[in-house]
Amino acid sequence: MTATMRLKKFRRSELYRYLFIVCLLCITLLSILPDDAERGYEMPHLTESGFFMHVLAYFTALWLGLSAFHSRQKVFYFLLFYSSFLEYMQVFLPFRNFNYWDICANVLGLMLATAVTILRRKMKIVNL
Repeated sequence: MTATMRLKKFRRSELYRYLFIVCLLCITLLSILPDDAERGYEMPHLTESGFFMHVLAYFTALWLGLSAFHSRQKVFYFLLFYSSFLEYMQVFLPFRNFNYWDICANVLGLMLATAVTILRRKMKIVNL
């Protein structure tokens, strides 16, 4: 592998790391900000509960995490813990509610990203 190829790979993984961090910050902010139409603003939802938004957010986070880091299991378990932690923290926020279905949606997003990654590797489309 030439030095130029190593530099490109390094830059790409660094970019994914920054995108992963930005994604986590967005998920955190959207998890703790009030979601109240009476106060003049409302989070965007595809459904009433935001189930698909949770799936999409954690699918994207895991995809970026797998692209940025070598330890796939650590990224998966970190996001699993992180999603549960954020949902649990909503118990203490007066304008948010704890919801088991949100945790299920987060796990579904993580599982879908894992399945897509495994399928891509088996089909040898792109190695992550």
